[in-house]
Amino acid sequence: MASVADVLFGQAAPTEVSFRNKVIGFISLQHVAPTILFLPITLGTMALAGIQFGDPRLLLVIIIALLGSFAVNVINDIVDMDRDKWKWPQRPLSSGLIPKFVAALYIIIIAAIAVLMAGVLFNWLFATLGLLGGALVYFYAQYARDRIGHLTGALFGGLVPVVLWTAIFPTAILTPIPWLLYALAVCQNAALNFVNESFDPTIKSLFIRFKPSTDMVLYVISIVGAMFFGAIIFFHAPLPLPLPWPNLLAFLLILTAITAWALTQAKHMTEEGRTQETAKKTFMTLAMYVAIYWSTMAIVLWIK
Repeated sequence: MASVADVLFGQAAPTEVSFRNKVIGFISLQHVAPTILFLPITLGTMALAGIQFGDPRLLLVIIIALLGSFAVNVINDIVDMDRDKWKWPQRPLSSGLIPKFVAALYIIIIAAIAVLMAGVLFNWLFATLGLLGGALVYFYAQYARDRIGHLTGALFGGLVPVVLWTAIFPTAILTPIPWLLYALAVCQNAALNFVNESFDPTIKSLFIRFKPSTDMVLYVISIVGAMFFGAIIFFHAPLPLPLPWPNLLAFLLILTAITAWALTQAKHMTEEGRTQETAKKTFMTLAMYVAIYWSTMAIVLWIK
């Protein structure tokens, strides 16, 4: 029996075919809970770009980001259908609750809506990079994850704030800030990948399979790296200056606190501490860490 948490995280749905269960299956396809991470990332990126909380462009970018995330999640589930028959047999596609062609049609519809909104309401670079992001997700799930390693997912996933940045500053794609945001997002995604994917011994890390002790060291480097890039971004972004020192100090204190919190999870990366249960709990902790991280950016910039 699929729990509410299973449905929201996209891990399971009822397997008996009925209209009600198909609706639940479509909800599960969205991976709603992980997708919520796109909201704070979008808020933080837009705040750094100078978009205020009441600006209507903020809501439009959020809608586009969520639609793109939903499409990406379904692409990943379609590619992983055969793998999921033994790993996540109660997912709506692997169980047969939602037909593959229906899921593919759904991707086309919501991706088209997101691309048209991005191009017409903002600019076509934003729309094009969004499409490229979807193609990279397909490449990752179909080829890169198994042939190259799961860390390619962090390299591709780090492009999310870069794509969002082009919605507001399409001509600033080669300036430092979007790539500092990229480095920050790569570090955070790498930490999430070490917890999530590295638990599966069949998936390479990056061309080779790292030892648990190596995973743990790289996890720590990723978390510390995220703190470093998060701090220096505030000294390079086109912020609404002068940024009050109490705001900056609050950001750095919170950044230090949540970094220390995330580092405590390194104990679960050892061979002795790594179980499927601790991996789930650690992933949840990191998901909250990422949400707090980007939300703090937005709040600090919006509070006058």
